[in-house]
Amino acid sequence: MKLRLVKACEEYRSQITDMLDEWNATGEKIIPYAIRRLDYHDFEYYCDNLEVKDESQGMVPDSTFFCLDEKRNIIVGAVNIRHYLNEALLLNGGHIGDGVRPSERRKGYATAMIGLALEECKKLGIFKVLMVCYKDNIGSAKSIQNNGGILENEINVEGKMEQRYWIELENSMITPILETERLILRPFKETDAIDVFKCWESDPEVAKYMFWTSHNDIEKTKEWIAFELGQIEKDDWYRFAIELKDTNELIGTALIYYEDEVQSWEIGYNLGQKYWNNGYITEAMEKVIKFAVEDLKITEIVGRYAKENPASGNVMKKLGFVFEKDIPYECNNGTVLREGIQCRRKF
Repeated sequence: MKLRLVKACEEYRSQITDMLDEWNATGEKIIPYAIRRLDYHDFEYYCDNLEVKDESQGMVPDSTFFCLDEKRNIIVGAVNIRHYLNEALLLNGGHIGDGVRPSERRKGYATAMIGLALEECKKLGIFKVLMVCYKDNIGSAKSIQNNGGILENEINVEGKMEQRYWIELENSMITPILETERLILRPFKETDAIDVFKCWESDPEVAKYMFWTSHNDIEKTKEWIAFELGQIEKDDWYRFAIELKDTNELIGTALIYYEDEVQSWEIGYNLGQKYWNNGYITEAMEKVIKFAVEDLKITEIVGRYAKENPASGNVMKKLGFVFEKDIPYECNNGTVLREGIQCRRKF
């Protein structure tokens, strides 16, 4: 059995519609709800609108995957992952909805498919997963239990007993969650892409003195997020998403990493324009530096900035960095060369 979760797209049109046609022919309700919500006969519309992007009508943002048996080249089922739980989903629904097509049941697909879905949950930053099934659905309960599900309780929903299971996932992320008076610093999640794009990655003014260039396509931002997710478990790269405590708004990013070019740890940061001049970066970087010194046992850190960007220089001074030397300072993927300053702080 070689399984892979795939998103609905033209490449898998025939396999997906074959499964849904089979399911409909039985007269049985298709599950999860997410894959029957829309008419799949208009397949382009179905693919474009399958996933919920915003909270509305009791639904929350989600990700939907179809399970491909690669050896047989057929879709055997589907999973829907809700990115967070509202009050209704916490009671009845949970994080993951799953279903196996009628002809492929009792072959171990449900257990394997849930296992793959749990890996996707980790990418979304979900490490405590709720799954729900009817008490009389022994097969479904078994597949949840096979993935570490622990029964919390049973509830009566419209005359039927439902079981609520929690699955605790191992959090292997090295990048920790930090907290200041006004901010939460946390690892990035796949679902951050839209906020990142809107807040700073699409803004040429934010990118002006950065090594990267602004994004005119959210797909580029998704690629950047994917890169950052791949760095989370590394011990030489700590990238934090900066969130406002009061509103949970994503406002920028803080970074400390080992830079081979200077043979030292280095800091980096940026903030959406809307949040400039509020002291957020200084507050965030003070916490990051404290983590670096106390937890990583780092003894010195380098900071570099463009001379034309005195605001960044002021942040460095507030953080205790001192001038070391003038340097060439590359911006926008090396297409712009400015005069820069390198400073350093020792501990």
